[in-house]
Amino acid sequence: MSMPTKNTALATDTPPKPTGYSHTYSLKYASCVSWPRSGHHLLVRLLSAAFGDSFQYCEYYKAQQEPGHDCCGSFPCTKPGISMSKQHDFDLKHDLPRDARLIVQFRKFLPAVVSEYELYCNKRPAEHDTKASFIRYARGRAKEYPIFIHKWVRTPRSNRVVIDYDDLMQSPSEQLNRVAKFYGVDLTAVDLDEILNSARHISFKSGKAAVHQATGVKNRRDYKNFRYYDEKLFGLLQKESENYPE
Repeated sequence: MSMPTKNTALATDTPPKPTGYSHTYSLKYASCVSWPRSGHHLLVRLLSAAFGDSFQYCEYYKAQQEPGHDCCGSFPCTKPGISMSKQHDFDLKHDLPRDARLIVQFRKFLPAVVSEYELYCNKRPAEHDTKASFIRYARGRAKEYPIFIHKWVRTPRSNRVVIDYDDLMQSPSEQLNRVAKFYGVDLTAVDLDEILNSARHISFKSGKAAVHQATGVKNRRDYKNFRYYDEKLFGLLQKESENYPE
């Protein structure tokens, strides 16, 4: 299997399709529901590198904001040829048939909410970044997190792949191949190594984004180094995020 050339899209962009790719795959559509900052765009970049033009992705939210877009605006996607579309289920009102093809991504609450808050700050003036702002933001997300986990991760489904962010960081080859097999493709060890070693990392800190080229798949953030980290506060946030529905 000859690999495509590497692309340089930012994490929030739909990856441009690599050139020089000689393989064609028939990839059956799968919905993807992801808790924010759970490695979704990393997974999309890896799948785009693995499948080239065969992997057609719709970000759902951003696509509908682009002038002249042809996004169907539906979830699951109804547009022919799409391999995956994303949904965060922000309002916790979306649903899918229990047998629908589904990829779910999630992450432990505390590192996820710190990463999400950094992205939130990236889109707002610096004066909005205060400890009080973080606490309001995190407590709101802590109420939603257990509902999301119960609904998408714990509720039984017959045709689902669940990717824990920690597993993606610790065993990326295994997790990427799980998703590839879900699409009917078994990647070789050589393919996996080349794809993963070329992976880019995009980070957000204090409202600024940084792109690190070909750094591989690694978890570079320790939420305890966050500027507003407080052991007591984070203990309370963790407890609030564990209020799962009965």
